[in-house]
Amino acid sequence: MKKTYLALYSTLFISASLLQACQSSEPNDTSSNQVPEEEQQSENHEQDEEQQDNFEAAVPAEPTTKDICIYCEMGIPHGDDPKALFTAQAITAEGERLFFDDSGCLENAEAEASEPFAEAWVKDFTTNEWIQKSESTVVYDENLETQMSYHYAFFQSEDEATSYVDDSDGELSSWDQIKEDAEARASGGHGGMMDHGEDEEGDHGHGEGHGDEGDDHEDEESHSH
Repeated sequence: MKKTYLALYSTLFISASLLQACQSSEPNDTSSNQVPEEEQQSENHEQDEEQQDNFEAAVPAEPTTKDICIYCEMGIPHGDDPKALFTAQAITAEGERLFFDDSGCLENAEAEASEPFAEAWVKDFTTNEWIQKSESTVVYDENLETQMSYHYAFFQSEDEATSYVDDSDGELSSWDQIKEDAEARASGGHGGMMDHGEDEEGDHGHGEGHGDEGDDHEDEESHSH
């Protein structure tokens, strides 16, 4: 009988020891794995600010008098300036906002960028509201006076673009044509980010050509002396 009790006691003792060893191996204090409440609130606040910044970067903004075209360094027409209708802007992949005084500058700047712009906008010719470049219908009209004389206008509605063409000397065009014009002008010695220079006259694939008018002013003879 004593042997039976002794064996039972030994078994219970060993089981209790093993149970205690297992419990001691588990961490009792889990606070080290938990983020302090203040730190968690700070992280949440930073995430909210980042989301807000991303939201603001995803929508167009109006240029100010201090903004310049990142490509040609000319001022950005804005406000009541008629040429403001032909400006453009973009958001880079890094979230930087860039303004352009004309559509050709937008194309040349993106061509020189390390990666495509995340988003780009132009002005709707009818409403003067910013519209996505990818959703715009392009019209070329040599009578349009744009900042760099690219002569392109943009429409949110294809019907309005067609109506404009029917009532003017304009014609439907495309962003591919703008890109071709911009590349041709840049290859003519006027390219380079922040070093675009003056406009250049040339044929850009619209029949008679619609490059810049150029300054053909000849020196006037003066013999007043």
